[in-house]
Amino acid sequence: MQINAIWLYYNELSFICCILLLAALIIFYPLTGLSYQGISTLCPSHLFRDDEGTLWICRTRAEGAEVGDSCTSRVPLLKPAMVLLEKYRGWNPMNPEGPCFPVPSVQKMNEYLKEVSVLCRISKRLTTQMARNTFAATVTLANRIPKEHVGEMLGYSSDYMLRHYTQALERNSQKA
Repeated sequence: MQINAIWLYYNELSFICCILLLAALIIFYPLTGLSYQGISTLCPSHLFRDDEGTLWICRTRAEGAEVGDSCTSRVPLLKPAMVLLEKYRGWNPMNPEGPCFPVPSVQKMNEYLKEVSVLCRISKRLTTQMARNTFAATVTLANRIPKEHVGEMLGYSSDYMLRHYTQALERNSQKA
């Protein structure tokens, strides 16, 4: 067997092995609205349960904020997101308080998403940011969650981006 063939098999196998994690992350992104950085650095210390027993992600979000400014993101976890967190709990026994998921680099993640879109014949370019947009527009605003709450979940300090999502949602509903 030639070295090139071995390398090809290695690449195919690593992609197939990564598919389960990729599927979990593809689902987790739009269920939480977290950015790539938010999910790749999500740790058990960011999870808390309120008095009613609801599990939340609560963390400071610095990306996109002004220098020295940050905002807190609070996201209630839906059942499928909790199942995924449980599935990957303890994935790194050497660092149990470390990240909740073994997330690949953003470049690798987007490369895998590109392969998935080709395999599934999806014409749009899939990215981790697209999943965050899906959370904002489809999971929250389309289900009539108030903009103020959506902004808080996404960790926005202004409503500029929310206006973008609402306008896009209105355009899409007019087309339907």
